[in-house]
Amino acid sequence: MDRYSDIFETVSTHSQKGLLAFWDRLDEAGKEKLAEQIRSVDFVKMEELYSRAEKPVFNENAGGDIRPIEVICAPGKNSPEYDIYEKAGLEVVKKGEVIAITLAGGQGSRLGHDGPKGTYNVGFANGKTIFEIQLDGLFRLYEKTGTYVHWYLMTSDTNHEDTVGFFREHGFFGYPEDKISFFKQNMIPVVGKDGSMLLRAPSELFTAPDGNGGILSALKSTGILEEGDGAAAKYVFVNNVDNILNFMCDPLFVGAIEVTGRDCLTKTFMKRSATEKAGVYCLKDGKAKVVEYTEVPEDMANAKNPDGSFMYGDANAGIYVFKSDSLKKALDSDIPFHTYVKKVKCIDSVGHEIETEAYKFEMFLFDVFGVIGDVAAYRVDRDREFAPVKNRTGNDSAATARELYRRVHKIGMGTIVEMDGDEMTRVVWQKIKEKILEPYVVLNTEYYDLGIMNRDATDDKVTVEAANAIKRLGVGVKCATITPNAARVEEYGLKKMWRSPNATLRGILDGTVFRKPITVDVIEPMVRSWKKPIVIARHAFGDVYAAAETVVEKGAKAFLNIVKTDGTAEIIPVHEFENSCGVLSGYFNEFDSIRNFALSCFEYALEAGIDLWFSCKDTVSKTYEASFRKIFDTLYEEKYREKFEKAGITYFYTLVDDAISRVMKSEGGFCWACRNYDGDVFSDMLASGFGSLSMMTSVLVSPDGCFEFEAAHGTVPRHYKKYLAGEPTSTNPIATLFAWTGALKKRGSLDGNADLVEFAERVENAAISAVNEGIMTGDLASIAKCDNIVRVDLDGFLDAVKERIFTLPYAEIGGKN
Repeated sequence: MDRYSDIFETVSTHSQKGLLAFWDRLDEAGKEKLAEQIRSVDFVKMEELYSRAEKPVFNENAGGDIRPIEVICAPGKNSPEYDIYEKAGLEVVKKGEVIAITLAGGQGSRLGHDGPKGTYNVGFANGKTIFEIQLDGLFRLYEKTGTYVHWYLMTSDTNHEDTVGFFREHGFFGYPEDKISFFKQNMIPVVGKDGSMLLRAPSELFTAPDGNGGILSALKSTGILEEGDGAAAKYVFVNNVDNILNFMCDPLFVGAIEVTGRDCLTKTFMKRSATEKAGVYCLKDGKAKVVEYTEVPEDMANAKNPDGSFMYGDANAGIYVFKSDSLKKALDSDIPFHTYVKKVKCIDSVGHEIETEAYKFEMFLFDVFGVIGDVAAYRVDRDREFAPVKNRTGNDSAATARELYRRVHKIGMGTIVEMDGDEMTRVVWQKIKEKILEPYVVLNTEYYDLGIMNRDATDDKVTVEAANAIKRLGVGVKCATITPNAARVEEYGLKKMWRSPNATLRGILDGTVFRKPITVDVIEPMVRSWKKPIVIARHAFGDVYAAAETVVEKGAKAFLNIVKTDGTAEIIPVHEFENSCGVLSGYFNEFDSIRNFALSCFEYALEAGIDLWFSCKDTVSKTYEASFRKIFDTLYEEKYREKFEKAGITYFYTLVDDAISRVMKSEGGFCWACRNYDGDVFSDMLASGFGSLSMMTSVLVSPDGCFEFEAAHGTVPRHYKKYLAGEPTSTNPIATLFAWTGALKKRGSLDGNADLVEFAERVENAAISAVNEGIMTGDLASIAKCDNIVRVDLDGFLDAVKERIFTLPYAEIGGKN
């Protein structure tokens, strides 16, 4: 008798001859492989499943007593149950009485990922995969208890080797190798809508994992609960692999089952709508049951409690904790299969690959509740515990999961100095914090109110305190502030015309201000030749901003009076006011400060890989401004010429009026170093030339490595008056937003905090993306070259930024902003 005669008879008896369509073409190995698969199939069971393929499981027995499931609400941190549950949970973990099983038999094909779903990179800067994020929870438990929980991963034929190989390749990510184990679930044939079993290849049946309910037969066949850590376990924690907010062996959850004595607790969250695609819990004839969303009767989906909440609103989160003894008793349970119609790729009768609709059969673990005993729902906050990664885009995608993860696992940070400001920018400041930063970052700031009224109340000592704080902490971020003139003194009832807060900060910190336009694709520079950003490097010390000024009466004579260290005086005539009264200004600079300015400019150009220009008017100011040129030229020759030539960049000096002509004809892409006043004026010119003053960043870099970030524009008083009148304002927040992100990036860079740097770069990318998509404030809408512009107010733009923060994997951003 042919050793394959049994399979010929089997396929004939069950009308599945199509499985042998390519038999005569197969070599011996192929025949043996196919025969082994056919022998493993329970054809009677498959015929039964096909006959019931489109009949809802929940309604298989009409009637029954349907009631809501009993619910235990997860305790808040301030409730007494919190400490009780947590202590109990940590204690059983510490004793080694908990094991974890993750249902990881699926592939990441819906995510566009060729491999096990657990190996999918979710898109964080650290490149962590879903498996690594799950491991984070186990490491946290070890830190609290000193015990490594044994982690079992249920794989399938489709991904077992890849999963095991992934962990081995990465050294099990530092977790003890003997505390991570793998076991396979069973596979089941996929059946065409005509009842025929399908072939994936001439010698291979088309099979798929038998669902997460396959854990029961897999646990029974492997004996995991009868040996080693499995046998010692009092509780078995089970979770689906794709929820990145799952806390492995959550001690509150484990503690709840220990304290309440239930046979099983299952995490649930409240559904948001009657039609949400989530299986919901109920009691049917006293037994806990999950009704798949495809099978929920309409009256049940819409039923509500007196308070308006859904009566059957507890949705399945796919996270369970079982008493081990109760789970062992359920391993022989005959739980039902659920059927799904899916499009699959298989081969037809002549061997061509085709796509067709077919039935996939899966068991679900929650169906074991009918035989498990005392089951209760453990209701959690879905936004803190449920962030599944299922789809490539849209709901339950990596982007939505990352945002939820960031909200829960807020990024910590070192301290920065926060300097609040005035008028509309003060409003913008607070909205940026509330909408963009605080949901995702634990903002750690030392706060100083530099608003004009507080500066007046403190005799401007607060500004000096803020400057010294920046020297101490290294990084500061400043809101735009009022520099009062006579009209402002009257408007706000001030004691005096306080000097510019920026001048005070710069005087104390010294250093250089670098201003760079924020460029977007849809706004072309006003100067047609400009193709790349032009960075202004502004000396931020001395000059007219620290000048002594006075009004001089007619007939007076003015002199420079320099008292030397030996007590002698040098008196230099300035002007004799013979015919008229006038004004006099005396300003200064220091060679050390000029030298630091030049050093900062050379270093910036090298780091950015761009040319450096320096301009002043040494033909007129033959001592003061000529000293700047001499220091720049000397430093270049002595320290930087060779470095610049090696980097392929250049340095040159030109008169300031010639520089303006050259700038207007250039294509950009260089750093233009200017004295304090020149830098102030020309940076505003460049900001307008590149689009808007609200699109210009500004950072003060001190010689000792301190950084102060701010927007280059003022307080927007016109918009503030509209805001006070209750009118919406289309204020552009981008420069202020970039002041914050600049400070966060620098703090993160100094501290080695990659998550903080990533977040800041995401925010910048989100703002630029929104503008390039046509969503912009009024100042940009009037100059943008873009189809379908949507003009929005301040809140609308910040909302658009927020929506986009986590839409791209970090690798696609690459820190480009």
